[in-house]
Amino acid sequence: MQGLVVAACGLLILSMPHAAAARPYTVVSCDSAGVFGYSSAAWEPFGNAGNAYKSCPSGGGPTAGISNRLVGSTYSGFSHSGHGITAPPGATITHVRWAGRMARNNCRWATYLRALPSGAVVMGLPTGSYCDTTGFDNRGWPMTFAAPGGTTRLEQLILCAAHQCLPGATMHAQILEVTVDDPIPPSISLGGPLASGQWVSGRIRQFVGVTARDNAGVRDVSASLGPRAQTESYPCNFAQPSPCSDRASLLEIHVGDLRDGRHSLTVSATDAAGNSSSVVRDAYVDNTAPDPVAPTVIGGGAWRRTNHFGIAWTNPADRAAPIIGAHWKICTTDGSCPSRGQRDGPNIQGLPSLRVPAPGEYQLHVWLQDAAGNAREGSAAISTALRFDPEPPALTFEPTDITDPLRVVVNAVDNHSGVARGEIEIRATGTSTWHELATERRGSSLVAHVDDERFRKSAYEFRAHAVDQAGNEASTGRRADGSAATLRLPARTDTRLAVGVRRRIRRLDSSVIARAGRLVRLDGFLATASGQPIDGATIEALEKRSRRTLVPLRFATTGTDGKFRFILKAARNREMLFRYGGSARIGAATTDFTMLVPAATSIRPDRRHLLNGQQVLFTGQVLTRPLPTQGKLVEMQAHFRGRWRTFSTVRAGPNGRWRFPYRFGGTVGRVTYRFRARLPAEGGYPFISGNSGIVKVVVLGN
Repeated sequence: MQGLVVAACGLLILSMPHAAAARPYTVVSCDSAGVFGYSSAAWEPFGNAGNAYKSCPSGGGPTAGISNRLVGSTYSGFSHSGHGITAPPGATITHVRWAGRMARNNCRWATYLRALPSGAVVMGLPTGSYCDTTGFDNRGWPMTFAAPGGTTRLEQLILCAAHQCLPGATMHAQILEVTVDDPIPPSISLGGPLASGQWVSGRIRQFVGVTARDNAGVRDVSASLGPRAQTESYPCNFAQPSPCSDRASLLEIHVGDLRDGRHSLTVSATDAAGNSSSVVRDAYVDNTAPDPVAPTVIGGGAWRRTNHFGIAWTNPADRAAPIIGAHWKICTTDGSCPSRGQRDGPNIQGLPSLRVPAPGEYQLHVWLQDAAGNAREGSAAISTALRFDPEPPALTFEPTDITDPLRVVVNAVDNHSGVARGEIEIRATGTSTWHELATERRGSSLVAHVDDERFRKSAYEFRAHAVDQAGNEASTGRRADGSAATLRLPARTDTRLAVGVRRRIRRLDSSVIARAGRLVRLDGFLATASGQPIDGATIEALEKRSRRTLVPLRFATTGTDGKFRFILKAARNREMLFRYGGSARIGAATTDFTMLVPAATSIRPDRRHLLNGQQVLFTGQVLTRPLPTQGKLVEMQAHFRGRWRTFSTVRAGPNGRWRFPYRFGGTVGRVTYRFRARLPAEGGYPFISGNSGIVKVVVLGN
């Protein structure tokens, strides 16, 4: 320490070396603190005697300022009065700039600035020194003094340093500027999703919670993310030892225009001395809602009887923030959405148990939410149907229609899924066997017709069974009034149908034999069982073929007398069925007609007169076609002993031609022989047995 004496006034001034790399700030008081209201709050009074007061601004008065006075009486030893300033924790006082006035009556008094913890005199009049100096006044020209290293407190002090001190001593500081060295930067702690590594989105205002603490207080805080930076500055009062305060702030950070992904967040704070510190955090930004998904119903989208639906979908590939939840809404066909919900979970890809509000058909829409909170309902354009129907169809038989008594109608109403299928069955009363009727759906009805040609005369009862699209089943045998659904057959007027070839006597022959190629006229008659002719009725002619098949030929219409006519060509054997289908009130009728056509062939000998021992050649051609694939069997017959006898056979070729040579022997005298060819009936040949014409051959014997 080096001492410097101002000889003119005997004042001790100590000059201390400056600390290297100081980070100073200055605490101003009284007149130097004009911009802070001439505050002297940094200096706290202490002492056990005299007066300690503050009168700022001083106005240059000799007794104004930050003052300590022990005057007007005798003071005992260690009586003192002072004001002190303490540096913030971790900081030290390096300089003081002082202007004021000090005075003492004798050398027992100490009037000076003292540094702690060293106790060194920074400036002033120590006890027992410079006893010829009674005062010092530099109110017009402030002076700067260095404090010893490590000084944490500076005191303006008047002290009686003897057993007793006569009055008195004073010290008035009108300008006090204390330089504080603060090497400690602020501490920073951050809070909020953006600073804690959570995914965030610009759809929600984003804030970073910043808590900055410092021994001298924080004068500004700044944050930067991407191209954006924000700073908040705070007022500081340099009339206080700690000019600024600790700060807890919410800084809004705009992230809406940032690309999706990881960014660097930097938050800085600066204290009163200009010390700065920063913290850097990874910040994750995602401003894009997840892509749409296509939900599907587990088990298919068909109607079901249970109100339980499992939903699944495939998430889009993560571009930034992962999927953490799914939103859904269940909407009706009119666009209202009575149910909404949300399910959370990492990478959620399904809703295991959904219920619809009531029976019916709905559309389910699903949209995803990512960890940044992005969720866009408008992306739920792809929907899937939820169909719930726990109620079976309602079935009732309609009353019998007297204009169509064989028509059976069941009202089959299903309010939700609709009827999928239905059957109407019939059984004779008192029996246990049900017979299914051919049933068709017509709108909301099941319709069947009773075939009164199939079911015999009796009383019958009905039952209906229906299944809706959800699998709900219902059965009934009742009409709407609760009565049983029954019917007595025949329900239509009986009819009589006759078809055949008219004979001389008043009858129609329903089985005739006609020569091949002949046109056969058939007459018919349709009437009720009581004989009343039925006019304008359509009669259908069908031919019975193999395997019990019926081939329609043509139609005829009855006249006013109930009669009709058909023309048939005898081209082959024919079994015919004539049918009147009936009407709603008149019963159906059928009758059979059989037409048989004999097979035919030609026959011719190559000579008609010959001698015994000579040969005759018979040739011919089968005229009735088609032929059997293996050719047609031909029997050669001769007439003797009163009847035709087969003496040999031959088979016609594919073209129908045949030939048979015969040599005569044993003829005595002149004999005339009669021959013919017979075509027997064969399987696959549509003709009955037939004969050729008769040819004669004359033979002369020995």
